[in-house]
Amino acid sequence: MDSNPLLNRGRSLEEEYFRKLERERVELLREQWKQDPDPIQLCRALDTDQTPLVERLVAHGIGPEHVPAFHALPLVEVAWADGSIDEQERWRVLEAATRFGVEFGRPAHQLLETWLASPPASELYDLWHKLALHSRPVGRVLQSAEGVAAAAGGLFGFATISRSERQVLTRIRRSLAGVTERAS
Repeated sequence: MDSNPLLNRGRSLEEEYFRKLERERVELLREQWKQDPDPIQLCRALDTDQTPLVERLVAHGIGPEHVPAFHALPLVEVAWADGSIDEQERWRVLEAATRFGVEFGRPAHQLLETWLASPPASELYDLWHKLALHSRPVGRVLQSAEGVAAAAGGLFGFATISRSERQVLTRIRRSLAGVTERAS
């Protein structure tokens, strides 16, 4: 723990700033959805019939235009597993997210950047894992997540994936295994 009170205060203010930005973004999206809420459209975009789960996504401000970012959410979960994201992890997430359809400047990209600046609500991770069991899985999720986990490095090539990252990868594996079992 740092003993520098100014450094601690600075981190605290920075974290609060990003939490405030996230709350404002979610409120803006909620207002847009109040005008035109359509969970059925989001169900179609996610290729799922799990309307109650999708309605919870809508409550977090996720719409059809954000589906590519939602598909890339496990990458964000791995990147935040250690409590922070370094530049290599950030770029690895952004690079891999293009394979999920995230395009620069589009709403999905903006949402992904928000999640990389400040961790998303843990319920979003839970919803991804639950929906993975009820929808068509996105290819290469695990491979991309492992790439993000390895991006931070380690010491001289050893211990490149931390314990917390391994736990998240195991959770992703289990969610995807449920998809495979369901498809069989």
